[in-house]
Amino acid sequence: MVKKYILLIFVLSSFFVSAQKGKESYASTLNKRKLSRTEIKVTANAIDSIKRNLNRMIMFEKELHQRNYYLNEKTTLVEELISIVKSLKQSLEVVVLSEADIKNMFGKPSHKTETVILYEIETYQSNCPFMQITIQLQQKLVSKLEYQITDCQRWK
Repeated sequence: MVKKYILLIFVLSSFFVSAQKGKESYASTLNKRKLSRTEIKVTANAIDSIKRNLNRMIMFEKELHQRNYYLNEKTTLVEELISIVKSLKQSLEVVVLSEADIKNMFGKPSHKTETVILYEIETYQSNCPFMQITIQLQQKLVSKLEYQITDCQRWK
């Protein structure tokens, strides 16, 4: 008798597990977590450090009169910036980002409307952004984040 119950429990549990295998679940706004101050601060410091180091390398190249002297290092920094933006984009499924969080990370936006914030990242004396980050808002919360590398790659 006990064996029948154990067998029945095993069969039912395997049925429920197999029924949920193909089912994907997406986090709703209620299930999403908020970023901590430390996470926001670390991301902001990383972005600021990348921008500062890119500009320093470009200034040193101008002083040395050798263009692309730090090309590998600058490329690595830009790839790191892209990876940070990609991770932010992917984390939007499980994390709630507010307009204030984005402002703390990226600073003052280049252009802003009620539903869209645009950040243009440019290097020292380039007058042309090499990266554009577009953030779409819904009720002061980030709903979509996209980035684009422009033709104006002055960091190279």
